[in-house]
Amino acid sequence: MTQTAKTVWLPGMSALFLSTIVLLVMTRLIPPHVWLDSRMPWLIGGLWALSYVVAGAWGAYWSRRAGGNRAARFVAGTFPLALHLIAFILPVLVTLFSRVPTFPEHLMLSFLIRAGILWLALPSLLLTAGATPFLWDRAES
Repeated sequence: MTQTAKTVWLPGMSALFLSTIVLLVMTRLIPPHVWLDSRMPWLIGGLWALSYVVAGAWGAYWSRRAGGNRAARFVAGTFPLALHLIAFILPVLVTLFSRVPTFPEHLMLSFLIRAGILWLALPSLLLTAGATPFLWDRAES
């Protein structure tokens, strides 16, 4: 196995898998009436945010254990953000270049800014917060 596979791909994909499994488990375990309650977004959002901090820490920790340098640890810890980038950019590109406006809100700047903050900026901050403690070697601390 190559060094990149051991320090970036394997830890990064495991962090992505962990974050996906947590979200899947949340959708199965939390009853439907809780999702519809207007007071509950903080509970669901808090669990989701905590799972992203843990996933970022897990990816960076595994990369450090495998001998990854600081850049490899950061990429492994923030790897789930790749899924967010694809899910954010793909519908916008489809809407921009298709003749049928199936998603007209993807052309509105206010929607794109709000979605970018919630779908890109917030997860990147949470994943980075989880990965940060593992970016330094023990000798440097």
